[in-house]
Amino acid sequence: MSTNPPANDAAPADPAGVRRVLHDVLLANKAAHAAAPDALRDDVLLGMGGLGLSSLLLLQVLVKLEESFGFTFEDAAVANATFHTVGDLARFVSEAVLQRQTTGSGR
Repeated sequence: MSTNPPANDAAPADPAGVRRVLHDVLLANKAAHAAAPDALRDDVLLGMGGLGLSSLLLLQVLVKLEESFGFTFEDAAVANATFHTVGDLARFVSEAVLQRQTTGSGR
């Protein structure tokens, strides 16, 4: 997704890190539901009935995750993913990082 090179000092892509990035994007976009990172539990809905993220805002979150953690999501993986909750997003990022570590590549 992103064309930025991997950051050398990328933060660890743990669930707390994903929540911090999500929180930062919500604040930057003046989202109504910009809860504190520790309030963004795994069961919190990303869309309607929860944080109210639009598809555009979710895309911004994904790009910010790439920049923050120094890697690029596979386009096909993003296209096939379903993000209903904060936990879904955190698992997706963890799996992407694990795949990168296993294959040794950023793509």
